[in-house]
This record gives sequence, C-alpha cells and structure tokens, in this order.
Amino acid sequence: MAEWKIEKGKQSCGACGAVFTDGAELFSALLDEKTHFIRKDFCAACWPGVDRERVFAFWLTTCEEKKKVRKYVDESVIMELFTRLGETTEEVKINFRYILALMLMRKKLLKFTDVVQKDGQEYLVLVDTKEDLTYEVLDPRMNEEQIEAAKEEAGKLLNMPFEGEDGAADAPATPQAGGAASGEGGTAAAAGPGGE
Repeated sequence: MAEWKIEKGKQSCGACGAVFTDGAELFSALLDEKTHFIRKDFCAACWPGVDRERVFAFWLTTCEEKKKVRKYVDESVIMELFTRLGETTEEVKINFRYILALMLMRKKLLKFTDVVQKDGQEYLVLVDTKEDLTYEVLDPRMNEEQIEAAKEEAGKLLNMPFEGEDGAADAPATPQAGGAASGEGGTAAAAGPGGE
C-alpha cells in the first residue's frame, strides 16, 4: 500500500508569502502532485496568477484566529472531490476517495447499502438519495490505524472537524458488509484544472 501523504496549507500565501490577517478572504487549492496532494492557500491578489494545471480543486475561505469559530470546507466541495476521483487508478487517490466516502456517509450525504465483489476486490455501494445516484467505492483494505491516520490528515487538509476538537463531530465509522455505517462552513467552490 502506498504511504498516505498529504501536506497541509500554511498561514501565509503560497505565492507571495504574505501572512494572512484575521478576516482576510483567501483561496485554498488542492494541488495534485501525483504521489500526494498539497494544500496551498493564496491571497486574493495572487490567486489569478496560480497555474490551474496543478489545481485539482479549490475553495474560497476566510482566515480566522485560532480561538474563533473556524470555517470548514463546504460539503459540496467534498462531494465534488469524491466524484472527480471516481475514475482514478492511483493508489493514494483511491485511498483518499475512500476517506472522503466515509466523511460523506458521516454527514449523511451518502448512504451505505451493500458490499460487492469484483475481480477479487471489495467495493462499497453508496447511494446519494438527493440526486438518485449510486457509487461504487473500492475498499483499499486499510487497517483501522491507517484509516484513523488518513482521516486525521484529510481533516487537516480540508479543515474538517474530528472527534476531540471543539465542536467536532464523531469520526465516521468504517462500514461492514450487511449493515450501514454508524454514525460547515464558509463559501466554497470546486473545479478541475483550468477551472475558475
């Protein structure tokens, strides 16, 4: 299994290096580095000059002081990332999609219905009841320790709350065959390379 690797954003612009001030609007971009994802944040002035070929997705957010309520990435961005990763064959992206699926189930945006076997591999069958869509998500066979580590890294990347943080929801459970898994934020957007 490929090592789960995500580099999260910093408190300064990824282009000019200016430190973000409280209340400043900024663009958070998920950059595809092939073997892993990097999150970089950009000030509004630098964003138009960012190379969109490397941008897998982005969202608009606001810099907040640590003691204030943080703005989390919008659920629509998580769903967009999940959908766009549907055809991937790269192991690190398969793992990332699986973690996003767990997040979406926890938020009740996807419903676990079954597990199917294909070519010796297990796929979770998930339903988006609002859009009447069914997805199959490859189970990368991560153990519990790997899943917890991956959820934590994905949470840092997307500014998602996890168990133990102030105001955090419980982390999503891993679904099992024959049963369902147990079980916001600021302005956001998502786009593929070249998107605005």
